[in-house]
Order: sequence, then structure tokens, then C-alpha cells
Amino acid sequence: MKPKLARNELRRNIFHILLGVIIVAFINLYPERVSLLVLAIILILGLFISLLSRVVSIPVVKWFLKTFDREEDMKKFPGKGALFFFLGSVTALYLYGVQIASAAILILAVGDSINLLVGKPFGRVVNPLDTKKMFEGSIAGFVAGFIVASLFVPLIYAIIASAVAMLVEMIDFKEMQVNDNILIPLFSGLVLWLLL
Repeated sequence: MKPKLARNELRRNIFHILLGVIIVAFINLYPERVSLLVLAIILILGLFISLLSRVVSIPVVKWFLKTFDREEDMKKFPGKGALFFFLGSVTALYLYGVQIASAAILILAVGDSINLLVGKPFGRVVNPLDTKKMFEGSIAGFVAGFIVASLFVPLIYAIIASAVAMLVEMIDFKEMQVNDNILIPLFSGLVLWLLL
């Protein structure tokens, strides 16, 4: 049976794309150390707000979570996706520098989002590595990922990094409690670092 796109998945994935574009624009406008410091501060503040929102209702945060977060995350770990996105971005920037991190973050932001937005409503072939995902989504995510990554790295490297990222995304790591918002920029960034 084909998975359906959840009610807020479209909003969540548009936010995912916008967050990635904003982070990439930010790290390219400001010195690397400043970018790392600001992103790390946002990550720490976000974690604090996440923990606080489990026990206290914060109106703006509550609206934000209700609009963009997954229901299961709102109960256990509010803002989980955004926090792991920031963690993956900070880690990629720290390990690989601005150029590679920019490409890796965009592969995550655009490739991963397009994967879901195409795969769930239009996919027909079930992913053999994770039966909750569709193969057509992975192909669409791969294409979108290498297009945006090629803004920062040579096209052939962008293709290779995007292929690795979508392969990582195809594997179900949930049993190991590892989030693909961390794994995708780490692995695609590592591939680009080795190639460059």
C-alpha cells in the first residue's frame, strides 16, 4: 500500500527547504567562525526551548510546532527535525568548511524534501531498503540534490555526493536512533571533501 502525504508534510518540507537556503546564505555572507558560533547558539537555544516546551506552553513556539512539526515528535522531542537539521549543518560546517557544507546542506534541504514530496504522492516502486519510502522519490531527490549542490561544487562531484546522500536517506536508520538530518550532510560532505 502506497504511503500518503501527511497533512503538514508539505508545510514541513517547504520549511525544510527554506531553512537550508537561509543557513547556506548565512554561512556564505559571514565569516566561518561567526557562522559556526551563531548556528551553535541557535542549536543550544533551540534545545532549551524544546525541553521547556514539553512542560510549558509557549504560544509562538506552540503554533510553530503545531504548524511544522510531526505529531509524534511534538510529544517526545518537540522541534526534533529542525534541531537535528541545525546539528547536521553545524557539524558539516565545522568539519568541511563553507563550500562543502553549503553543497551538503542544500542536498539535505532540497534533495531530502523533494524525495518525500515526490515519493509519497507519486511513487509506485517501494524502496527495497525501507518499505515506507518510494524509489521515485529517491530519484527525484537525487536530481534536485545534485542540481543545487552544483552551485558550490563541480557537477560530477555534486552528482556523486547527491547519490551517496540519497543512498543514506534510503536506509532506515530509525532503529539505531540516528537522524538523516545529521547523516546526509555528514556523508555527502565527506564524499565532497574526499573528492575536492
